[in-house]
Amino acid sequence: MRGGGALSVTITGTRFGDIEVAAEQVLDMPNGLVGIPGRRYALVGDADAPFRWLQSLDDPSFALPVTDPGRHDIEFSLDLGEDVPASELAACQVLVTVRAAERLEDFTVNLRAPIVVHEGSAWQVINQAEGAPLREPLFHGAPTPTSAAAAA
Repeated sequence: MRGGGALSVTITGTRFGDIEVAAEQVLDMPNGLVGIPGRRYALVGDADAPFRWLQSLDDPSFALPVTDPGRHDIEFSLDLGEDVPASELAACQVLVTVRAAERLEDFTVNLRAPIVVHEGSAWQVINQAEGAPLREPLFHGAPTPTSAAAAA
């Protein structure tokens, strides 16, 4: 990573090569991600895209796909217990990690441990909502090769 001035930094990563990251894309994760070293990340990709990347600034070889669960046809509710009222969460962006696979029907998202983003900081939290799974299928009803061939 090289300094690109106070407004941005340039990351030399293994996944995307050199990318310019604006200061507002940088997230401090005081508690990090479960099982992953480092605490500084950049949210990379178009904000309107269905998927973005959480790119580590501490380890440029690590990037994790994330998505806004509201952009997909999945049931999602976030409950952080009595300590965090729902009204406070309204000001936050919520992302979930994506587990990619060879087949679309095997893509999953982690609804049990979403990432809550607010004003340049982010926290991976434990969702206490009943039934929030660790691996929820992302593409419900995605066509399988068998069903696509049958429809033809």
